[in-house]
Amino acid sequence: MYGLSKVATCCSVKVLINLLAQLIAIAKCDDETQWRKAVEIIDRAESCFICNVVLCEIFWVLKGKPYKYSSAEIMRTLELILQSPKFEFENKSVIYQAISLARQGTADFAAYLIGAINHHYKGDRTVTFDRQLKTVKRFEVLK
Repeated sequence: MYGLSKVATCCSVKVLINLLAQLIAIAKCDDETQWRKAVEIIDRAESCFICNVVLCEIFWVLKGKPYKYSSAEIMRTLELILQSPKFEFENKSVIYQAISLARQGTADFAAYLIGAINHHYKGDRTVTFDRQLKTVKRFEVLK
């Protein structure tokens, strides 16, 4: 089970998207007031925890409208977040594995993250119906 190393503020997708919109110029933020609040909350926090589900939602939000970013651009953004000392994660090495797999493949980031988590917990393979994973080691695509 994961435990935070210090008291942390847990961040939602909307807070992070608003923060990212201005800080790394992924897009014009939706709402200037929300952006200011997001920055204030994160600045005041000793650390901010981002769970795996939120990382997946960041991917889906940035992939969809109105952002429509490529997977490669989103993987660079996730790496920037991972490198920040302000943020804590469930397991950085697992997330880096998922990012690496996502860069090489065509499936959704969440699929690679699921596979990396399952492998971390000693799963020998992840079974799926997702045909985009047929060439990915540790996945078995069912017919």
